[in-house]
Amino acid sequence: MGIVATSAATNAQPNGNPPVASNRAAKSAELLTTYDANKNGELDPTEIEKIGRDRLLLHDRNKDGRVDSAELKIMRENSRQMPPQDELTRAMARERAVEDARIHKAKQIEAEKSSKQKSNPSPGDGK
Repeated sequence: MGIVATSAATNAQPNGNPPVASNRAAKSAELLTTYDANKNGELDPTEIEKIGRDRLLLHDRNKDGRVDSAELKIMRENSRQMPPQDELTRAMARERAVEDARIHKAKQIEAEKSSKQKSNPSPGDGK
């Protein structure tokens, strides 16, 4: 337990949220605890159906036990919001792009220097 807490603290996301991997593990454990009715450590098809039903019913704003087209539209609009791990992935991609651009620019400068040296040999080269 101490090792997990230590690694979670050192791998925290910049926004202060726990690491993505530990979030996934916690959510998996929560799903099993909540929906594994026969406690066999697996989610059977009927248990999986209940997860889907319960998740859809979260969007049942008028609590009539049905999800209508207006409620589905709201659900779709809300699902377009990016979760934190997508923000992290985009930030990492930006960092890679900046680093790649820096490396590319350095190679260009080096190639220009090299071509100038070849076209203008220094007087001490004996050429």
